[in-house]
Amino acid sequence: DVDESDGDFSVDGATITLGNIESYPFYFTGGRMVIPFGVFETHMVSDPLTLEMAETKDTAALIGFEKAGFSATAYLFNGSTAKAGDDDSIDNGGATVAYTWENNDASLSVGASYINDISESDGISDAIGTTLVDEVAAYGLYLNSAIGSYSVIAEYVAASDSFDSSELAHNDAGAKPSTWNLEAGYSFNLANYESTIAIGYQGTKEAADLDMPEDRLSLGLSVGLADNTSLNLEWAHDQAYTGGNDSDTVTAQLAVEF
Repeated sequence: DVDESDGDFSVDGATITLGNIESYPFYFTGGRMVIPFGVFETHMVSDPLTLEMAETKDTAALIGFEKAGFSATAYLFNGSTAKAGDDDSIDNGGATVAYTWENNDASLSVGASYINDISESDGISDAIGTTLVDEVAAYGLYLNSAIGSYSVIAEYVAASDSFDSSELAHNDAGAKPSTWNLEAGYSFNLANYESTIAIGYQGTKEAADLDMPEDRLSLGLSVGLADNTSLNLEWAHDQAYTGGNDSDTVTAQLAVEF
């Protein structure tokens, strides 16, 4: 993937994978990637708050395992943040475990992930800078399920300890941010077009310094107009932390995949 959004040419993602999981369950992936902390699935047009807080992009080395619906990864990366005086070394990492089951028109995917320093995420590092008082680990849990026309997405991401109050504060103390996303969707035919309508409720705790809302209620509609082409609509209401301003947004997106 190539990112030119800021006018400069940069590589957003480029990896190489060694292995053949059909013959052998282990594989290796190296390169610039979205670190596998969190899943961030959504029915909506906008990114979920879980992604805004926790998505992490970096150059990493990853060892993975997949067999009989079970999967696991362990990874290492350097990162852009560090404690004052620390050497520039590969000292960040984490792991994931997951299980996926599918049977006819039903599916279930559950998993958990861990990262040793959530300040490496794009959303948090932009807010606190690159020099840390201390590293703060985080964990994530998710569940994605579908039965027939109905689907549910649930995800929770949380720091396991508090940041120093000079970096990220809440009520005059160090913040311990967390976020969640809960969505329900229903698929149906709309004038012979495959469509999905969804409702979502998201929220954060102790994340005012990250310029994130405290709660978000959203409604979404996706209509498949043709192969690989869809029209997506979304309404979202954000409730701000005390002292902030609530907001409503309406988004329309015509998406073409190729």
